[in-house]
Order: sequence, then structure tokens, then C-alpha cells
Amino acid sequence: MSSLIGIMSIATGALGAEQGALDATTNNVANVNTPGYSRLQPVLTESEPVTVGSLTYGTGVSLEKLQSLRDPILQLRIEEETQQQGQLNAAIVRGGWYFAPRSAAG
Repeated sequence: MSSLIGIMSIATGALGAEQGALDATTNNVANVNTPGYSRLQPVLTESEPVTVGSLTYGTGVSLEKLQSLRDPILQLRIEEETQQQGQLNAAIVRGGWYFAPRSAAG
């Protein structure tokens, strides 16, 4: 890995990982005013090193994933509300209930 090709390979991998992180940043900026959008955070991890004899060479980083940043309490509340809404919808369908919209006159 100490060759020029090995070094260029590490650099290419790092540039690819950074491009993914920049894409997440671009997406975050573009959606800053979108209701309900949760910001993305890139998660970079070190790549597996290569061992040659007694020497160990690092191989750079890679983009593992783009993690959505959400408030865990808010996410739990959304899931509870969604579940409750689904149960109510199922009860309405099973019971054959139908609520006509009110007219403007009341």
C-alpha cells in the first residue's frame, strides 16, 4: 500500500466518502424550510487496514450511512399517534361508520 497506486486508491475512496457527506449537506440546506424534514448526518468509518508482514497500512475512510437526526421523544410520539390513527381508521371501516361533512350552514 505504500505505492503511488495504493495512495491514490486511498485518496479516491476518501473523495468518494466526502462527496457523499457533501451531498447530505446540500440536501440539508435545500430542505431547511421543509416541514417535517429531519436533517441527515454522514457517518464515516475507517476502512479495514492491510497488513503486509509486520507493517500495517491504513486504507482511509468510507461513508457507512447517512443517519437521520430525529428527536427520540418526538419520534416515539409520532409513532404512537400513527398507531392510534390506524386503529381508529380500522374501527371505522369495520363498523361501517361514515361521518358526512358538515354543511356551511351548520
